[in-house]
Amino acid sequence: MFVLRIAAFVLVIIVFVRCDTRPQPEPLNIPNNPQPRKGAVTNVFDNAADINILFVGNSLTYENDLPSIVEEIGKMDGVRIGVTSLTVGGFSLDDHWEKGTIQATLAKDHYDLLIAQQGPSALPESQELLRESSIRIANECRAHDTVFGLYMVWPALERDFDRDNSIASYTNAADAAGALLCPAGLAWKLAWRSDRSIPFYGPDNFHPSYHGSFMAAMVIYAAIKNKKDLDFIKKPESISEAHFSIMKNAAINAL
Repeated sequence: MFVLRIAAFVLVIIVFVRCDTRPQPEPLNIPNNPQPRKGAVTNVFDNAADINILFVGNSLTYENDLPSIVEEIGKMDGVRIGVTSLTVGGFSLDDHWEKGTIQATLAKDHYDLLIAQQGPSALPESQELLRESSIRIANECRAHDTVFGLYMVWPALERDFDRDNSIASYTNAADAAGALLCPAGLAWKLAWRSDRSIPFYGPDNFHPSYHGSFMAAMVIYAAIKNKKDLDFIKKPESISEAHFSIMKNAAINAL
């Protein structure tokens, strides 16, 4: 009798579960090709591009997707740019080198340029590390017939007193490595001489706002293409005419 009661109870449970019409949780929608996280190799090498650029750096590159802004500026100039990024938050160039991704990526595809940055590198020991890493990466680039460029960044606003040290650090490292210098940090400084209200910093006063990233992208593109003016660039809606004019002039004058 006891066994019959247990069997009947189990049957009731099975019927209840099968007849339950309550909404069930949706299955997780995991794409076959998920977007790489920051820190992964992003984008695919573009065999049809006029120029392929490998960006190496940290959050100062992936904030606002700087490589894509450079790509868009190229389109405005009739140049197809393929961009690939090796970006990890907080990484130095030496960190990237030790991880081996620079060497592996250069060996896999032929890039016309490698554009790299790390932090502000204003302190003496940071300046030396930037110099050593730049020389090492520049030599690797030469082995693959790739032009090495340094994307000069900036200090946090609270360390504004280090701005000139950061500018000097990137300038000296580029000289030592025989690199193409993309002096975005200097362009910020020159633009602020005309109008300090241009909001280059984002909310944390270190990472760039869209203004800051767009300025950096203009500098990088102008350096790559040896531009004497940037009048072909369409003004983003979020940047005023007055600020845009100052930014274009500062980008050219920084080179």
